[in-house]
Amino acid sequence: MSSTAIDTIDGTRPDNTRYTTQRRRLHPQDPAVRGPDAARDAANELRAKANIQRVACDIVALNVFTLRALQDGWFQSPQVVHGNKHKEFQEFLTAEEREHVDWAAELSHHRFDAHIAEYLGTLSHADQLSRIMDPRPSCHYSDLFVVCLKRYRAAIAHAALASRVERLDIPKQYEYCETYQEYVEQTAVQEIECRNEIAAPLRRASSLLNSIRIAVDDESLSDTSLSILKMKLAALQEHYPEAHSALFGSPRDLFDPTSDRWWEYKPATTKATEQATLAASPSLSAAMPDPATAASVRATLEFAVPSVCLLCCIPIGWACFYCPPEPGATTDSDFWQLVAGSVMQSLSLATLLWPSDVRCRLPRLPGIYTWLLTVTSAIAVPACIVIYLFVSARWSIVVSFAGNAAQVLILLQFMNA
Repeated sequence: MSSTAIDTIDGTRPDNTRYTTQRRRLHPQDPAVRGPDAARDAANELRAKANIQRVACDIVALNVFTLRALQDGWFQSPQVVHGNKHKEFQEFLTAEEREHVDWAAELSHHRFDAHIAEYLGTLSHADQLSRIMDPRPSCHYSDLFVVCLKRYRAAIAHAALASRVERLDIPKQYEYCETYQEYVEQTAVQEIECRNEIAAPLRRASSLLNSIRIAVDDESLSDTSLSILKMKLAALQEHYPEAHSALFGSPRDLFDPTSDRWWEYKPATTKATEQATLAASPSLSAAMPDPATAASVRATLEFAVPSVCLLCCIPIGWACFYCPPEPGATTDSDFWQLVAGSVMQSLSLATLLWPSDVRCRLPRLPGIYTWLLTVTSAIAVPACIVIYLFVSARWSIVVSFAGNAAQVLILLQFMNA
């Protein structure tokens, strides 16, 4: 007779401790009964599932980014995708993944990851593994960076043109802008958004390689899974260096497909180096100075340059007062000094305007002022020599000073551009 029966006959309640011990003897698969090896196996199994979910999270995110790029390249301006690639790619994704396209544009990086992790948490381990083993989406991964690069470069050109030209016809997609200044600001916002559309896939592709490395170290991926993941990374690698160069100024490979242990690839450019390159990039640091400093310098020069030009009229007046009104001669030392100064002025004017495309660089009104000042300076150079010899040395001084002042004001117009 069992001890439980004896307790019942005696009128006492059964001993829960003995009852629990008996139940555990009936379940030999309990890790507490099987010992430390069983607990270690259970921990390894949980770690393997976590590694698979991490890789699946990166794959789903890349699928969402690719669908978003194909849709934007087809529906938005400029249209850089031909055909119905986005419809073809949609067939490879689940309905839940297609719904994450809007979240990718609206949420931050961490919140977007949280949404994907929540979605994957509703799937079984087999379903998560199926997202990794599906090779079909990788055929469009190369289009991801191609579309993003085209849109980013178009946005850069659009923003530059809108900011440099005083007045443009506002395109239809910007008709909601009430003023031209608001239109210029929206082109700058569009440039930043297109830049982020490249940065997000770059970051996610690097995260996928790191997730694969962790999973391989824990022996969580089979050889078949590795071969499919390598195919996905190879599709991303096709335009990855070009996209990296567009953002950070230097190309960089995602991984080395020729290596036996390709998942252990570590690029020479680290994240800190990328940030330093981005901060030191001449195109970015020169184009985006400190607004307060730039405004202060501009205001100072706008006051100082005309003021100095007016003050210089005083010594020029004294020079005209002491200069004889008669024409000069080629034997005068002042004549040859005037010739040398005129040649240097012509050289300075040529080196200022020739290397720069003034018509494309300057807005309309500063461009008109620049060409008027350029013509004035160019006419004053030979005119002061002719006036010195045939009219009056006194008026030659005035004409030469006018040419120099016009050249100084040209620099002021470049500064205000």
